Amino acid sequence: MGEYAAIEKEAKLFTELCVHNDAIDPNLFDEFGVKRGLRDKDGNGVLAGITNISRIDAFEMRDGVKTPCDGKLWYRGYNVYDLIRGLRGKRYGFEEVAYLLLLGDLPNEQQLHEFTDCLTKCRALPSNFVRDAVSATMVVALAPLSAVLLIVR
Repeated sequence: MGEYAAIEKEAKLFTELCVHNDAIDPNLFDEFGVKRGLRDKDGNGVLAGITNISRIDAFEMRDGVKTPCDGKLWYRGYNVYDLIRGLRGKRYGFEEVAYLLLLGDLPNEQQLHEFTDCLTKCRALPSNFVRDAVSATMVVALAPLSAVLLIVR
């Protein structure tokens, strides 16, 4: 069985979720004048892309004036600090946040289990990995000793 065949069902489902949750109207690029770069000549942030995956808040409106503020990073509408500190009484780990970023929402228990199982299937190292890694380490570690032996001869 090929490596992809082991996760083909999950990959199809995850692909469909990504396409559904991340569709962006192409007209928005023209409407918002998407440009490259971080700041314009007046120091304002320029729109570098359109996404519904993340948002950065670098300014606040105070008394009708746009004012720089401590930045806030949002993933799919969730403040990153809330995800780290715990939201709804739970601290989210790598798998939950990866699911959120890739598929559009925090997973329920069953979705998390299926996603984690899929990730686990993809984590296997090739059988020769340890042997090759040890061999490469030994070559690097022994190189200075080889140089000394050449000088001594």
